[in-house]
Amino acid sequence: MANIAYLTVITPTAMIASNAIAVTFGNQLLGYMAWIIPVMVAVSAFGGLSVHIMTSSRMCFVGARNGHFPSMLSHINMSRLTPTPALIFLVPLWIPIVFVIICIFLVIVPCYERPYELGMGILITITGIPAYFFGVAWKNKPMWFQKINST
Repeated sequence: MANIAYLTVITPTAMIASNAIAVTFGNQLLGYMAWIIPVMVAVSAFGGLSVHIMTSSRMCFVGARNGHFPSMLSHINMSRLTPTPALIFLVPLWIPIVFVIICIFLVIVPCYERPYELGMGILITITGIPAYFFGVAWKNKPMWFQKINST
């Protein structure tokens, strides 16, 4: 369906010239809201990875319970109620190391390339801290505030 949508909006010549067809599609169809395309692609990738990790570890866990895998994979972490050995069995050590390196890169590079935009992002985040303390962390709110908040 995505390919059909691309073909209805973008000409084949524009597709060949494009480095990222989805971005070109978003620019032509959504205008100033085109930023939503890469965000949704990232959300989709994150969701797919989460599902893969959870279902794959569950298959190892159940396989170990049925005797198809070593019984060690059927153990459950009692504090978190997760099949931790099965999760560790599926994530080779180099993957989280590369992930952490990429995350560090993605945090450090914007500090040098776009310090103004980074500062604005930090400022927006900091403005939410008082709202968090006032609305969430403050547990002994006065009754009048609780009544306003519940209606």
